[in-house]
Amino acid sequence: MSYKVKIPNLVVLGSQKSGTTTLHSVLASHPDVFMSSPVKEAHFFYPEDLLAGYAARKGYAQAVNREDYALKNMLVGYNGERYFGESCPNYTYADSATKRRIPQNMAALSPDLRFIFIMRNPVERIISTYFHWRRHAKSSAPFSQFMQERGNMAVETSLYWKQLERYFAFFDQDRFHLATFETFVENQNEECNKIFSFLGLPPCDVKAEHKNYNRLRAEEVKTISFSRTDIEDIQAQVAADLELLEKNTNFSVPSWDLSGEVVREN
Repeated sequence: MSYKVKIPNLVVLGSQKSGTTTLHSVLASHPDVFMSSPVKEAHFFYPEDLLAGYAARKGYAQAVNREDYALKNMLVGYNGERYFGESCPNYTYADSATKRRIPQNMAALSPDLRFIFIMRNPVERIISTYFHWRRHAKSSAPFSQFMQERGNMAVETSLYWKQLERYFAFFDQDRFHLATFETFVENQNEECNKIFSFLGLPPCDVKAEHKNYNRLRAEEVKTISFSRTDIEDIQAQVAADLELLEKNTNFSVPSWDLSGEVVREN
């Protein structure tokens, strides 16, 4: 399929609560990279019949087709940069990736796509999601209740191999740059220049407009209460997934502490 407007050739896949908002901002500081604007998570690769409804729910500019959607919601300020990127952690959710055929749509619409996937200690990422849920729900519900209501999605988002495997069926692994939230936080400029090298671009001193790293807030950590059984199943699932990630890719899994000791045990 041929499009008259620029199609994304770079996607930050995720993961959620791993600094993708900041990464989106700092990547855009490179002169050869334009990141989707004004909408960051535009869901460009959703089936076209879903884009109108999604834009309406989010209050985005209405469009008559996919090209018009990109022009109005993603390409405002584009000036011919080599890379046009979108950041969308939702692309790796099971319902989006599988039911909405996201990898297939990407392969059909933009076969030369490159991907960035930033990962975080998977247990800490789930706990961060829990606090995000509490803040938005204005609730002090315990961790066990969160896992009952949102646990499947929270754990799914921390199974990095399971998410990537869907995409490796349609794209070669050399099109993916895998990074970690922890190293990105530690040395943002160095990590971004690794990404620029992966993209075949010269180095650049990145300047973030903000540093929204989704760190666990100390005052919130003090309020959490969970039993060891709350986390044992999570540990088993993420450990098995990380083993597959290391086995099937060239990525060396960090020595992440999966004990959940960042929070207090009952």
